[in-house]
Amino acid sequence: MTETPASPGLALADAFNMAAALFNAGRHADAAVMAERILAHAPGHPDSLHLLGLVRRFQNRPEEAVALFEEALRHKQTPAFLSNYASVLTMVGRHADAAVVIRAAAEMAGTDAALFFNLGIILRSVGQLREAEDAFRKAGRLDPASAAAHHSRGMILFDLGNHEAAVAALQAAVVADPAYAGALTALGYVLSRLHRHAEAVSHHWHALLLEPARLESAVHAMDVGRYCLMFDRQPALQDGMARAVRMALETGGGDVDWRLLSSVLYRHLYRPLPDAARTMAEQAFGRRLAAAAPENAAPFAVPAMRPARLRVGYLSVHLKNHPIGQVTLSLFAAHDRARFEIHGFTHVAGVPADDAYAARHRAGFDHVHDITGLAGADIAARIRAAGVDVLVYLDGHMDKEGLVAMACRPAPVRVFWLGHAGGLGTVAADYLLADRVVVPFGEEGRYGEAVVRLPVCYHSADRHPINPVRPRHEYGLPEDAVVFCAFNNTEKVDGAVFTHWMEILRRVEGSVLWLSRAGGLDGPRHSMTRFASEAGIDPARIIMASRVADKADHYARHQAADLFLDTWTMNASTTALDALWSGLPMVTLAGNCFSNRIASSMLTAVGLEDMICPTPQAYVALAEALALNPQALAVVRARLWASRETAPLFDMPRFAAKMEAAFDAMWDRWRRGLPAEGFSIPER
Repeated sequence: MTETPASPGLALADAFNMAAALFNAGRHADAAVMAERILAHAPGHPDSLHLLGLVRRFQNRPEEAVALFEEALRHKQTPAFLSNYASVLTMVGRHADAAVVIRAAAEMAGTDAALFFNLGIILRSVGQLREAEDAFRKAGRLDPASAAAHHSRGMILFDLGNHEAAVAALQAAVVADPAYAGALTALGYVLSRLHRHAEAVSHHWHALLLEPARLESAVHAMDVGRYCLMFDRQPALQDGMARAVRMALETGGGDVDWRLLSSVLYRHLYRPLPDAARTMAEQAFGRRLAAAAPENAAPFAVPAMRPARLRVGYLSVHLKNHPIGQVTLSLFAAHDRARFEIHGFTHVAGVPADDAYAARHRAGFDHVHDITGLAGADIAARIRAAGVDVLVYLDGHMDKEGLVAMACRPAPVRVFWLGHAGGLGTVAADYLLADRVVVPFGEEGRYGEAVVRLPVCYHSADRHPINPVRPRHEYGLPEDAVVFCAFNNTEKVDGAVFTHWMEILRRVEGSVLWLSRAGGLDGPRHSMTRFASEAGIDPARIIMASRVADKADHYARHQAADLFLDTWTMNASTTALDALWSGLPMVTLAGNCFSNRIASSMLTAVGLEDMICPTPQAYVALAEALALNPQALAVVRARLWASRETAPLFDMPRFAAKMEAAFDAMWDRWRRGLPAEGFSIPER
């Protein structure tokens, strides 16, 4: 019998078994002490070297674990030794070496499903997706009850573009473990990509029933319900989102990624959360984004006076044929070059060469900085290196790297404008550009940023050419019917506004509703026709318009309609500008927050405040009255047509000058060491 000096009378095998028992019981420090005693007596004992390596891995000391595993393998090679060695190689970034080691372990094991599963994980980490898929397939074949193997294989098949096979693998994971919420979430997501929307929502909902705090499933379910206009499921999906937000942040808040919270806040615009859940999400988002943003270097130097040309940077990945790019098309070129130097931080690589919007934007900047593929901290470094004085962020929650860049404070003054109806919080911006309609006086406290009100309207638009309108039948419209138009993205349509649209069609005999067929998806059209039928409206009275390539043709077809009906929860924005510039009058509902006051702001800017209705009933009544009185509608149309050429809404040089006045005031406050504070720019 061999004895250890530290434990007289205790056999080496017994000592090791004791160390292993301590490790398995979670007493890692005690296990390490016992293993070290064994190694002091028997320096090459492979099992003790391996056990001590496991302890060091759990103690997050991977370099020591690597050395211990390598020493153990010099004396003894087993699949378990090789597998654990591979795992710590990944911890120190030696992924290629890990792949070689774990492959050897799998070959040695032959029928060990766990080793093939680990092989798949490591191969996936080094980007060898097809090989990883094969490893997960073997693991699932060797152990059909391994839901994790089927799940992992399904996600790799999805990444490889084989969506049907991914569904089969994920369904196998759910069969293996019906309570596996992660597999249900993944299955719901893949099914939605295959346009199997009802199934997708059902799987997400099942995942939420299993794990009510599963925020990822709540977000995906809301997305499917929003895009496909599942009005009957809307209340439950909104309740599920609010419950998931509350439970995720109350019970496991530290594990909720800020990107997921950003997605929640973006969707709030379309399907609002209760105030308490929204506030909780906003606060958690701000804390986590701040923690994710690397700290900046030295503070900005404060000049004694304003430079001859203040450097203004615009940050957006959407300066192309996109709603943001369409609104800002001539803004950058309109700035006063004697007093401002304009920088654009945007995607250049990968933007189609024939995108005329992108080309015009780049031509409007003094300097274009390509941020394609850059992480947020790198974008921030590039902005800081350019010496930007005032940085304007346009994308809001639509671009996560942009949020990180803003949180890094890459410029002395940070401004949020345009791309997200509302604020982002002080972690990402100092100022929010608004106007007196979208943020009435007294409501500044609803926003983390200091509110700066531009005169009349918080954004402007170009005066685009309009092609001649074609006969109605060429647009698929009846020649002699009243045509109500709502070219908003269909995701802005909710059950409340659609119900009232059906009431308008019921009151105006023979009228039709002309809607956008967003993205060519059939889900929204099927939902709307079904709900129209249930409301007693012939589905043939709902006509879907496809996207047209030429914006001038898009403006022209507005003139084939009689009246634009706005959505309520999230108003028309770029779409409203299109309608008004085309001379198509719009009816909207007075809102209670930034996102549903956008159209009111625009109507005020063109002198059509009387088209803003105080209640849903008034909205329906006004639409009916104008539709049934062509003379009254013609008067409204004439008023709009006359105001287009003089209204501030379509005067980009004037708007640029007002923005410049705001930039000067913001920067001057910073230069004088004053905190961000709200103010208004006068009209004259």
